[in-house]
Amino acid sequence: MPIRSTISLGRVAGIRIAAHWSAGITVGHQLGDTTIGDIMAPAPVAAAGAWTVDELLRSSLVCTRHRVFPVIDADGRPYAVLAWADLLHPRTPARPGLRVADLARPLAPAAIARPQDLVGDIVARIVLRPDLDVVAVVDPSGRLTGLVTATDLALACNRSALGLPIDAATRFAAAGGDSPAPGGMPASAEM
Repeated sequence: MPIRSTISLGRVAGIRIAAHWSAGITVGHQLGDTTIGDIMAPAPVAAAGAWTVDELLRSSLVCTRHRVFPVIDADGRPYAVLAWADLLHPRTPARPGLRVADLARPLAPAAIARPQDLVGDIVARIVLRPDLDVVAVVDPSGRLTGLVTATDLALACNRSALGLPIDAATRFAAAGGDSPAPGGMPASAEM
């Protein structure tokens, strides 16, 4: 009878995530070598903390499908997070000239990562609330280079638990193939 155990990987969007192992061999989860850089959205859009709320509402951010944004300083370093929900229920009374920085919530140190950080380590140290929180990915100088949402982390954990590649389309293309079409066949495959 093999020895079985469960290792807690933390919580994602309020869901407990665990890796199961049997006799020292990982079963199901393949997160081990998956990095934040593997799942992040590169070149994310961000709100400048110095913007007024009026400037934010006239910016290109309103034309995106994003619901939460990192807030950056003048050097491009993330220090806070702002969701559309924060504008609906502001912590600070509305006034002319109200700045994004006045409404933004501080970005927790655990929510700042580097591309080479392991996804499993990030999942173990932070809980992201969907539509409210993000992991800001930074370069060595601390400038924003990527973004990971609660959905990104949950998807990586779910795919891992199913034994699927974390980012199938990217990894398939990197191997020289076309993106898989429905049913797992490359889009260019002839039937």
